[in-house]
Amino acid sequence: MRILVTGATGFTGGYLLEELAVASPSGHEIIAVSRNNSGKLPESVTFYKADLTSYRETLECVNASNPDAIIHLAGIRAGDLGDLLSVNVMGTKHLLDAVCESGIDPAVLVTSSSAVYGYAGELPITEDTPFRPVNDYGVSKAAQDALALSYHFRHDLKVSVARPFNLTGPAQDDSLVLGKLVRRWVESEKGGEKVELFNTGSMRDFIDIRDAVRAYRMIVESPSFPDLCAGKVFNIGSGRPNSIDDAIGLMREITGSNVEITATDSGFKEPVPSQQADIRAVRLLGWEPEIPFGKTLLDMYIHMVGGMK
Repeated sequence: MRILVTGATGFTGGYLLEELAVASPSGHEIIAVSRNNSGKLPESVTFYKADLTSYRETLECVNASNPDAIIHLAGIRAGDLGDLLSVNVMGTKHLLDAVCESGIDPAVLVTSSSAVYGYAGELPITEDTPFRPVNDYGVSKAAQDALALSYHFRHDLKVSVARPFNLTGPAQDDSLVLGKLVRRWVESEKGGEKVELFNTGSMRDFIDIRDAVRAYRMIVESPSFPDLCAGKVFNIGSGRPNSIDDAIGLMREITGSNVEITATDSGFKEPVPSQQADIRAVRLLGWEPEIPFGKTLLDMYIHMVGGMK
């Protein structure tokens, strides 16, 4: 199977390329696409530089790679709404338009986000839960999500959508809460300042990046993709919410260090006090989350310590 991966040089992309290469070292031909330089890629991966905000570059990439499957990861989390819509929505539109124009018929998995749901209450969130995004990123992913599914119904493309919840794992940067917690923890152990956090009681469904990319692979590899996946959405989560307080307790167990944590009262009201994924749909494909939250934190800690030596 020829699999094209967009956004391949990002955090998720690196793990996905490794998952595809290891799971089927001789069975997949992998084409990594990014607008940035390729960096370090598995030897079996072919790199193609393209910016999906350019339709010409996107069409050239699709025609040159002629994929059997596409896993669309490319996107941005930060920026004003115009930037987010340009990359997350128009980049997706260019990719799907290129598939239509090229005349190929690949299985296409578009990665969205649980940010589309916002705060949906305390119960597990199903795929048909209404969208209630609370920020511009969530708005852009909601638009991307709806656009992707529309190509299945309007153009009969084999498009599916994955909505990952809170992705985390080794090498995650500190722009996200667990990456920040682990980095500050290691710095504090080395004599740095105490760790300051706020809203440590909010609940999130953290999913290890290695479990998530395995789900992406299993979706596009499904021999029943046209019947079981096309036109459908899959929540990708652990199904078990945890708070930052839980993470702090686990970090103390893992490290044996009683790092001082200061709760900062910024006056900020958490718009999404909890999220929990209902993952029954993706389980029907044979996928299960395998990596416990404590194992994820341990691996993040080991990776961070190694990187700071």
